[in-house]
Amino acid sequence: KSAEARPRPKGVLLPYAWGRGENIRLHIASKYHSNESNTRIMHGFAVHQRSCGIGLGSASFNDRGPEEKWISLMRTGNRNQQGISDLAKEGIPEKIRPRIWSWLLNLDDAKAQEPTAFEDSLKKSLDEKIKYVIDTDILRTFPGDGRFRKGHKIHERLREALYAFAAYDSIFQYTQGMNYVAGLLAMHMDTAEEVFWMLNRLCFHPLLRLERLFRTGFPLLREVEYVFRHLLKRHLHTVHVEFQEISRTLKLPPSGFVG
Repeated sequence: KSAEARPRPKGVLLPYAWGRGENIRLHIASKYHSNESNTRIMHGFAVHQRSCGIGLGSASFNDRGPEEKWISLMRTGNRNQQGISDLAKEGIPEKIRPRIWSWLLNLDDAKAQEPTAFEDSLKKSLDEKIKYVIDTDILRTFPGDGRFRKGHKIHERLREALYAFAAYDSIFQYTQGMNYVAGLLAMHMDTAEEVFWMLNRLCFHPLLRLERLFRTGFPLLREVEYVFRHLLKRHLHTVHVEFQEISRTLKLPPSGFVG
């Protein structure tokens, strides 16, 4: 499906304003949100309170180790439990990280809708210019990590995943910078197909829409800059003033310091 054909949410859910106490919230209700009662926004994501057999705050749950907690959550099938974002912030155990990521992004359901998308994309003809940019960017990905050099499994895994992703969407294709996102995924996922689907879900999931970071005009980047500037001004005012002064001296926009 092309980027234009995909349904776009009516609003934007911006999880970059996380914080405790005073919190900049840029949430706009989306048509994708559940209409059931007791829906609220927590840490930038919609959290739907539903009955759950284990209860995130229960003593029996809290006594479990990190892996046991996540496996218990997966067994419930409920991705929107209250407190799940707090558990994620504590860190997802590396051993089960691919499984958790896939589960949280509902990867299996997405693949079921287009079971041959990866294979079909690899069969498509891809512009040689795009291949050249991808191949060049892969060598620049985490340059201190030798696994991204030619001949290594991660290099080949990343290359195949990005080729497929660029061919999958004729409008979106590939933008420089995707290699770092996909490269991180390639470190944890076992196959190029898994990397392809994870990147697909990160870019087109209605609550994440990372594609807005790479699309023409970089709309998500502008939102991140807005949040960054306001958080910096509120919590690190002296640093904010210094950045403003440097920007005027170098004749650069303040956004030039983001990233």
